[in-house]
Amino acid sequence: MEKRYLLLIITLLLLPQTVVAIPAQGTNRRADVNRDGNLDVGDVNTILQVILDNQSSAYDCDINSDGRLDVGDVNDVLGLILNPEPFYDPEQYLSRTLPVLYINTDGFRQINSKDVYLRATYWLDPMAQPGVAAIGSVDTPLSMQIKGRGNITWISHEKKPYRIKLDSKQPLMGMSPNKHFVLMAHINDGNEFFKDEIGFEFSRRIGMPYTVRQHPIELVLNGNYVGLYDLCEKIRIDKNRVNIEEQKDKETREDKVSGGWLMEIDNYWWEQEFVELPEKKGKPLYISFQSPEVLSTVQRNYVTDFLTKVHNAVNCEDKTDNTWEKYIDKVSLAKYYIVNEIMDNTESFSGSCYMYKDFGDATKLMFGPVWDFGSAAAGEWAGRGEKFLYEDVPIYVANHWIEEMVKFPAFMDCVREQWQFLEQSGGLDFDNYLDEWVNHIKKACESEYKRWPKDSQANNIENNKRYFSQSLKSKIAFLKQQWSE
Repeated sequence: MEKRYLLLIITLLLLPQTVVAIPAQGTNRRADVNRDGNLDVGDVNTILQVILDNQSSAYDCDINSDGRLDVGDVNDVLGLILNPEPFYDPEQYLSRTLPVLYINTDGFRQINSKDVYLRATYWLDPMAQPGVAAIGSVDTPLSMQIKGRGNITWISHEKKPYRIKLDSKQPLMGMSPNKHFVLMAHINDGNEFFKDEIGFEFSRRIGMPYTVRQHPIELVLNGNYVGLYDLCEKIRIDKNRVNIEEQKDKETREDKVSGGWLMEIDNYWWEQEFVELPEKKGKPLYISFQSPEVLSTVQRNYVTDFLTKVHNAVNCEDKTDNTWEKYIDKVSLAKYYIVNEIMDNTESFSGSCYMYKDFGDATKLMFGPVWDFGSAAAGEWAGRGEKFLYEDVPIYVANHWIEEMVKFPAFMDCVREQWQFLEQSGGLDFDNYLDEWVNHIKKACESEYKRWPKDSQANNIENNKRYFSQSLKSKIAFLKQQWSE
């Protein structure tokens, strides 16, 4: 016997026989390798026996998911025994006012990567909500995959956002059948539980070609109540989402690379393929690619050339020169700009700024869909009343294209036309919609705060709504002075 295991066994004999009961759906269940419903020294002995007998297939004992059976797995189980993970019983937390999405990862493993999917099962319980259909059940769960997503939220908070990929297309919450969805955590900002939805609603009202659909749900992950989430459509090329011809990765035929581009002006560009465009103010503009994701030399040459032409046309000195209209769809940009200006979304042209281009040399760059209103009205840098979104922005923001585009009279004529359509159709009146949305999630916000009392601000949702509404009305009044007849 190896000396390290002999020493470990002697140490275990001296430990108290601590027993931690396993909740029916608890996260510790993955470490209950002898399947007796408890976490104790018996589980450690089981792992040791499997290791010493080289019977790696006998049990799912790779607790730390590193592909090896060794002392690390024993240490993980010991840590769970001596410092049991907290269990947030859904029976004690669920508001029962929203549908509940249940997800169990295989082996109840923790989700600790944004790159690697874990296998999982799921079911959706409508909780008697009208118009919501059950998907799967506790007895017949469906298969899926799940991984982390996001940037600051993923890094800085215990409550995590996730990306999910179903094994088969499903109409979750009545959305168009698809495999790809995201779970938005909205932690540390009580306004985010309605900011995105109000921004999406303005997008729908102004008539953008596609607006992300989302629905509030409560999430139970590996038996633990995790809180209030928005279940959203993932922005991707699809006939019911960004409806353009899709381009395959690593395409090498020059006649196939003019379209099928789904791009993003991105402030986290290094995580995927990107093109860097120079800036006069010393802040480069980074554009990343959602589809295709992996570029051939032919693709990279084409898209770099196209974006450089856009960039040069936008930054030309003569603002009566409308060369930019050869490359940019004026109406889509005007609508995208108006929605983000109403929301006072200071980062809207610096990050999470989606654009797409369909197949064909004559097709133009379309702006949208709108996404991520985390920096919008009532945020740290917003709610500022009489300022445009590109004025006095944080130092890390590079809203360069829109700052130049507003200097073109032809573009601003289009902006005023679209604004007046929105105003005259009643699209600027949002109070009733905001009230209905907040009333819909209010009870779940109480559960959210109970679950995350240190991070969440969901307990202040009425006050947050009031400040948010005042900020939006102040901004709309300012824009009316600029753009109304």
